[in-house]
Amino acid sequence: LTNKSKLTAPSLSPTAKKIVAIENGTDNKVSLVILNSESGLEEKRFQNEKNAVYIHPRWSEENEIYAVKLLNGLKTIVKINVESGNETELFSPVNENIAYPVKRGNFVLFNSGISGIDNIYAYDLQTHQRSQVTNRKFGAFNPTLSADGKTLYFNDFSIKGHQIASMPFEPNNFLPFDESLLKPVKYFGQMVLQE
Repeated sequence: LTNKSKLTAPSLSPTAKKIVAIENGTDNKVSLVILNSESGLEEKRFQNEKNAVYIHPRWSEENEIYAVKLLNGLKTIVKINVESGNETELFSPVNENIAYPVKRGNFVLFNSGISGIDNIYAYDLQTHQRSQVTNRKFGAFNPTLSADGKTLYFNDFSIKGHQIASMPFEPNNFLPFDESLLKPVKYFGQMVLQE
């Protein structure tokens, strides 16, 4: 579709008529670009005044874009209005490795290693609370939902590498999130005391 471009992380819109991708320009500027999926022609470009890094942009069923935003070493998930380009942070930026945001209904799913093991979490857009969706022994990554929204698919890490796994998507069965995990821990301090 394109040539002589520096586009990464493409994602198809729900109608498959548009593609959102991240452009890393030769001037080291990062932009979100919307392309026509048939012609490859650029339809929109969202400038990035602070030159934040955008990661894993994904369309929602409402034709909005959700992406991880990295700025000054901190990450958050942002919702981007496709018409205006206006951006809304879902929560305050954190020092956490969050990735692959997927919006469905009232939830934005993403994976995070906040507990020391990557698992999938859900951010409730109504209550602004986080819950833990998976509880895998070695890690769960890259969430996606079935078309009917009843099944969660993800990569389950095992001794054989990443395997495709699925489970019912049932918000009533989500695990409560331990908010204390968001507080920075200085592990070296404990080590010094032990010495």
